[in-house]
Amino acid sequence: IQKKGQTITFKVKSKIPYSRYEIEIIEANGFTGHWTGTLNQTVNGGTELTFTEYSTIKNPFIKVFSYLFFDLGATIDQYLADVAKAIGEEYNKNASDDHNERS
Repeated sequence: IQKKGQTITFKVKSKIPYSRYEIEIIEANGFTGHWTGTLNQTVNGGTELTFTEYSTIKNPFIKVFSYLFFDLGATIDQYLADVAKAIGEEYNKNASDDHNERS
């Protein structure tokens, strides 16, 4: 979670250890949704962690402004950077595709 800004509460929806995780985003500033994370072994024996965010913005006013003024991927990027740091790795934001799906 970013050092400045709104706190976002998460809840684990489902978990298949070492394979798949789904994390629910409890409503924060009109945003709801969930993240689906998959873990896959790489050819060099490492692990690739990929999260896809599915979010809904209920308020049409906030929806328009979110596309224009907010970095909606910042929270997931910070989460992945924190995970990488916790395991002694470096997070490369540019190594992943932008998989944000918004409705």
